[in-house]
Amino acid sequence: MTVNSSVLGIIPARGGSKGVPRKNARELGARPLVAWTIEAAISSGCFDKIIVSTDCENIAEIAKSYGAEVPFLRPDYLSSDDAKTTDAVSHVLEAINQRFDFVAVLQPTSPFRSGEQISQAFEIMRKMGSKSLVSLCEVKKSPYLMYTLNQSGGLDTFIESEYQFSRRQEQPKVFCLNGAIYIAETELFLKEGQLVYSYSTPFIMDEVSSIDIDEEIDFKLAECIVEQKKYI
Repeated sequence: MTVNSSVLGIIPARGGSKGVPRKNARELGARPLVAWTIEAAISSGCFDKIIVSTDCENIAEIAKSYGAEVPFLRPDYLSSDDAKTTDAVSHVLEAINQRFDFVAVLQPTSPFRSGEQISQAFEIMRKMGSKSLVSLCEVKKSPYLMYTLNQSGGLDTFIESEYQFSRRQEQPKVFCLNGAIYIAETELFLKEGQLVYSYSTPFIMDEVSSIDIDEEIDFKLAECIVEQKKYI
């Protein structure tokens, strides 16, 4: 990635959701959930175009009112609970009459990912000449201490490792995707159809910025954070 690279931002925001019904249009603080990500994307100053991919007229109107573009509604076959985000991204790239060097996917379920963090991620990519970047957060509960249930009703270690019975402080740090930021070279994405690669540059984010709203309890937590004025 270079300073002159063109970048398309895509915010995938379906109208339906099992965990939190109509969550992308639901008010968090003083604005709809999807608006938090739109505002962060705009404030980052990193994008040549920001498109919200949605199947919902209401979300489309919200997105436009906050400064994003919604040139079309997502087709029904990309709007089910089984639909993949990567398929929605491919649809946008195929439908628009423009080509961008890079595409970034910002999930609206990460309201506390800031514009500054987005710009920091891009700056890291430029310095490293990266083709892909993904955001991560450190997990609190180590997989080295996890078990599965076997057919006999007993426990099997999830990961056989020398760290299984070691102190938490001695175990290696483990990270998981937080869904806040995905960036990939457009041609790479179109060729591979994915956003995460073994060589993706990691972008580590803090616990609060990594909150991903998937269930009602996640939304309640986000509301508490807003009420405490940690984010406005």
